[in-house]
Amino acid sequence: MEEAIEPLVELRSEFLIRGKFSDFVSTFSTEKASSLLSLETPSDVRNLQAMGWFEALPGVAVISAGDSLEIVTSTFKRFASPTHLSSVQH
Repeated sequence: MEEAIEPLVELRSEFLIRGKFSDFVSTFSTEKASSLLSLETPSDVRNLQAMGWFEALPGVAVISAGDSLEIVTSTFKRFASPTHLSSVQH
Protein backbone atom coordinates (compact mmCIF):
# COMPACT_ATOMS: atom_id res chain seq x y z
CA MET A 1 0.00 0.00 0.00
CA GLU A 2 1.38 3.37 -0.96
CA GLU A 3 0.28 6.61 0.68
CA ALA A 4 0.08 9.76 -1.43
CA ILE A 5 0.79 12.90 0.55
CA GLU A 6 -0.79 16.06 -0.79
CA PRO A 7 -0.35 19.56 0.68
CA LEU A 8 -3.50 20.69 2.45
CA VAL A 9 -2.70 24.39 2.71
CA GLU A 10 -0.44 26.76 0.84
CA LEU A 11 0.31 29.97 2.69
CA ARG A 12 1.47 33.16 1.05
CA SER A 13 1.81 36.41 2.91
CA GLU A 14 2.66 39.92 1.76
CA PHE A 15 3.21 43.06 3.77
CA LEU A 16 2.84 46.70 2.84
CA ILE A 17 5.39 48.90 4.57
CA ARG A 18 4.81 52.62 4.69
CA GLY A 19 7.66 55.01 5.14
CA LYS A 20 11.36 54.46 4.61
CA PHE A 21 12.61 50.89 4.95
CA SER A 22 16.30 50.38 5.69
CA ASP A 23 16.59 46.87 7.21
CA PHE A 24 17.61 45.11 4.00
CA VAL A 25 20.08 42.85 5.82
CA SER A 26 17.09 40.91 7.20
CA THR A 27 15.35 40.50 3.84
CA PHE A 28 15.56 37.62 1.38
CA SER A 29 13.77 36.04 -1.56
CA THR A 30 13.47 32.51 -2.87
CA GLU A 31 12.87 31.62 -6.50
CA LYS A 32 12.18 28.28 -8.16
CA ALA A 33 12.52 27.80 -11.89
CA SER A 34 12.32 24.84 -14.23
CA SER A 35 13.31 24.32 -17.83
CA LEU A 36 13.26 21.45 -20.29
CA LEU A 37 16.57 20.21 -21.72
CA SER A 38 16.30 18.17 -24.93
CA LEU A 39 19.18 15.80 -25.62
CA GLU A 40 18.89 15.41 -29.39
CA THR A 41 22.23 13.79 -30.25
CA PRO A 42 24.73 11.43 -28.59
CA SER A 43 27.08 14.43 -28.45
CA ASP A 44 24.52 16.31 -26.31
CA VAL A 45 24.44 13.37 -23.87
CA ARG A 46 28.26 13.19 -23.66
CA ASN A 47 28.51 16.96 -23.09
CA LEU A 48 25.96 16.81 -20.27
CA GLN A 49 27.68 13.84 -18.60
CA ALA A 50 31.04 15.67 -18.82
CA MET A 51 29.71 18.58 -16.73
CA GLY A 52 31.05 18.48 -13.17
CA TRP A 53 27.73 19.62 -11.72
CA PHE A 54 25.64 16.90 -13.37
CA GLU A 55 24.92 13.76 -11.35
CA ALA A 56 22.18 11.32 -12.31
CA LEU A 57 20.09 9.99 -9.43
CA PRO A 58 20.72 6.35 -8.43
CA GLY A 59 18.25 3.94 -9.99
CA VAL A 60 17.37 6.27 -12.88
CA ALA A 61 17.45 4.81 -16.37
CA VAL A 62 20.45 5.51 -18.59
CA ILE A 63 20.22 8.85 -20.40
CA SER A 64 20.34 8.61 -24.18
CA ALA A 65 19.83 10.73 -27.28
CA GLY A 66 16.19 11.72 -27.76
CA ASP A 67 15.54 12.07 -24.01
CA SER A 68 14.32 15.27 -22.38
CA LEU A 69 15.26 16.27 -18.85
CA GLU A 70 13.46 18.70 -16.57
CA ILE A 71 15.97 20.93 -14.78
CA VAL A 72 14.62 22.44 -11.55
CA THR A 73 16.59 25.11 -9.71
CA SER A 74 16.01 26.92 -6.45
CA THR A 75 17.74 30.22 -5.62
CA PHE A 76 17.91 31.90 -2.20
CA LYS A 77 18.97 35.59 -2.28
CA ARG A 78 19.83 37.67 0.77
CA PHE A 79 19.81 41.45 0.26
CA ALA A 80 22.32 44.05 1.45
CA SER A 81 20.47 47.06 0.00
CA PRO A 82 17.60 47.65 -2.44
CA THR A 83 19.94 47.08 -5.40
CA HIS A 84 22.71 44.82 -3.99
CA LEU A 85 22.77 41.21 -2.81
CA SER A 86 24.90 40.02 0.11
CA SER A 87 24.65 36.32 -0.83
CA VAL A 88 23.13 33.95 -3.37
CA GLN A 89 22.68 30.21 -2.86
CA HIS A 90 21.58 27.72 -5.53
